[in-house]
Amino acid sequence: MIEEKSELISSSASAPVLILTDAVLFPGTTLPIVIASHLGIEAVNIALSRPEKSLIAITIRASSQEKLEIQEADLYQIGTKAVISRMNRIDGSMNILLNGISRVKVDRYSKHKPYFEADITHLSMPEDSSPGTEALHRESLKIFGEMRRNITAETGLPISELIKNVQNPLYQTYLIAVILGLGVEKEQTLLEAPTRKAACKILYDYISYEQNVQKLREKISDQVANELGKEQREYVLRR
Repeated sequence: MIEEKSELISSSASAPVLILTDAVLFPGTTLPIVIASHLGIEAVNIALSRPEKSLIAITIRASSQEKLEIQEADLYQIGTKAVISRMNRIDGSMNILLNGISRVKVDRYSKHKPYFEADITHLSMPEDSSPGTEALHRESLKIFGEMRRNITAETGLPISELIKNVQNPLYQTYLIAVILGLGVEKEQTLLEAPTRKAACKILYDYISYEQNVQKLREKISDQVANELGKEQREYVLRR
């Protein structure tokens, strides 16, 4: 039996910070984003000037999004190291594509005007496995396939098939979360999950709830359609 500890921690490093609003970047996923703020543009410029072309994608808390002056406490502590794989400049803004690489923990922020730099510690990816973990994961895949049966990706493949083509099961969990759009708070909780089992439980709770809601909506829709059909038949008979 594999012990489900918190994640192991590896070497420290430093990198510029790109602050995300209403989005969470996961390892193994991509995020297209348009950057218009001076803070974000400068962070991307610094990242592009370095060999790795990497930065730290950190999400700002919902309660702090309207602040003019962002402080450390306004940002989540866990984020994702990302590589900028594409960048276009358009009318003073930047259109970039981020590739999520690994989870990181911010140890300390430093403000290099006009952008943030962070001292980070890399967090290992949870790889724990147990019958309970695999059951949660497979059930989530099954429910997701049922909910998204008729939806295709840009590649032309059904979404469920695209998920199956992802080899890493944790990346599958992350990708499903991105497609479903759990909301920033739930997605951040998923990113911070210290074990696969915890991550699978977060996704399963959400996706099973959404499936129940979908079934209830379909039932109500069918009932309304039947009632309308009955009224129309009665109207025809009365004429």
